[in-house]
Amino acid sequence: MKKVNVIIYLLAFVLLVSACTGTQKTAQSNLTRLNSYSEGELPYKSQFRFKYLFFESQRLKALEDYPKAVGLMEQCVAID
Repeated sequence: MKKVNVIIYLLAFVLLVSACTGTQKTAQSNLTRLNSYSEGELPYKSQFRFKYLFFESQRLKALEDYPKAVGLMEQCVAID
Protein backbone atom coordinates (compact mmCIF):
# COMPACT_ATOMS: atom_id res chain seq x y z
CA MET A 1 0.00 0.00 0.00
CA LYS A 2 2.85 2.38 0.78
CA LYS A 3 4.40 1.71 -2.63
CA VAL A 4 1.16 2.69 -4.34
CA ASN A 5 1.02 5.96 -2.38
CA VAL A 6 4.65 6.71 -3.25
CA ILE A 7 3.99 6.05 -6.94
CA ILE A 8 0.90 8.26 -6.87
CA TYR A 9 2.79 11.12 -5.17
CA LEU A 10 5.69 10.74 -7.57
CA LEU A 11 3.37 10.79 -10.58
CA ALA A 12 1.55 13.86 -9.22
CA PHE A 13 4.89 15.63 -8.69
CA VAL A 14 6.05 14.87 -12.24
CA LEU A 15 2.77 16.14 -13.68
CA LEU A 16 2.96 19.30 -11.60
CA VAL A 17 6.54 20.03 -12.66
CA SER A 18 5.79 19.38 -16.33
CA ALA A 19 2.71 21.61 -16.19
CA CYS A 20 4.70 24.49 -14.69
CA THR A 21 7.47 24.29 -17.28
CA GLY A 22 4.90 24.25 -20.07
CA THR A 23 3.44 27.56 -18.95
CA GLN A 24 6.88 29.16 -18.82
CA LYS A 25 7.58 28.18 -22.41
CA THR A 26 4.23 29.51 -23.52
CA ALA A 27 4.70 32.79 -21.70
CA GLN A 28 8.12 33.31 -23.27
CA SER A 29 6.92 32.50 -26.79
CA ASN A 30 3.77 34.63 -26.45
CA LEU A 31 5.23 37.40 -28.60
CA THR A 32 2.69 37.96 -31.34
CA ARG A 33 2.93 39.87 -34.54
CA LEU A 34 -0.22 41.78 -33.59
CA ASN A 35 1.81 44.06 -31.33
CA SER A 36 4.52 44.86 -33.86
CA TYR A 37 4.70 46.65 -37.15
CA SER A 38 7.00 45.40 -39.85
CA GLU A 39 8.88 47.22 -42.55
CA GLY A 40 7.17 45.05 -45.18
CA GLU A 41 5.08 45.86 -48.20
CA LEU A 42 2.43 47.80 -46.27
CA PRO A 43 3.29 51.14 -44.66
CA TYR A 44 2.70 51.70 -40.97
CA LYS A 45 -0.60 53.54 -41.44
CA SER A 46 -2.02 50.75 -43.59
CA GLN A 47 -0.98 48.11 -41.06
CA PHE A 48 -2.55 50.13 -38.26
CA ARG A 49 -5.77 50.65 -40.22
CA PHE A 50 -5.92 46.95 -41.11
CA LYS A 51 -5.60 45.90 -37.48
CA TYR A 52 -8.20 48.43 -36.36
CA LEU A 53 -10.69 47.32 -39.02
CA PHE A 54 -10.06 43.65 -38.32
CA PHE A 55 -10.66 43.90 -34.58
CA GLU A 56 -13.65 46.16 -35.07
CA SER A 57 -15.17 43.65 -37.49
CA GLN A 58 -14.61 40.88 -34.92
CA ARG A 59 -16.34 43.00 -32.28
CA LEU A 60 -19.32 43.62 -34.55
CA LYS A 61 -19.48 39.94 -35.42
CA ALA A 62 -19.65 39.10 -31.71
CA LEU A 63 -22.50 41.60 -31.36
CA GLU A 64 -24.21 39.87 -34.32
CA ASP A 65 -24.12 42.97 -36.51
CA TYR A 66 -23.12 40.92 -39.52
CA PRO A 67 -23.64 43.43 -42.38
CA LYS A 68 -21.29 45.99 -40.79
CA ALA A 69 -18.79 43.26 -39.86
CA VAL A 70 -18.71 42.01 -43.44
CA GLY A 71 -18.19 45.55 -44.73
CA LEU A 72 -15.20 46.08 -42.45
CA MET A 73 -13.75 42.70 -43.33
CA GLU A 74 -14.01 43.59 -47.02
CA GLN A 75 -11.99 46.72 -46.29
CA CYS A 76 -9.38 44.53 -44.59
CA VAL A 77 -9.18 42.35 -47.69
CA ALA A 78 -8.78 45.44 -49.85
CA ILE A 79 -5.86 46.64 -47.72
CA ASP A 80 -4.13 43.27 -47.62
